[in-house]
Amino acid sequence: MNWLQFIEDIAVELNVTKKEAKKVVEAFLNRLVSNVAVHGEVSFRNYLTFKKKNVSSKLGVNPKNPTQRVQYPAFNKLTVKGGKYFKEFLNA
Repeated sequence: MNWLQFIEDIAVELNVTKKEAKKVVEAFLNRLVSNVAVHGEVSFRNYLTFKKKNVSSKLGVNPKNPTQRVQYPAFNKLTVKGGKYFKEFLNA
């Protein structure tokens, strides 16, 4: 399912226009992203948990020149974990 299909599906479910559904989805995603960035975690109990995980810096090897060491900087990544209902639905 792509973005447009998802918007159309939400519009049908809520009985609204695609434009209104797009606003709702975009607002939800914007708040989700900003809250994960600020608070580190957003959890929808028994459905999904979004967490910001810090990956520490590490020393690697340049693939073009194996004798050269490269320092990879620390960064944050997003992890998503399915909850009880989500897992049950996927395995039904």
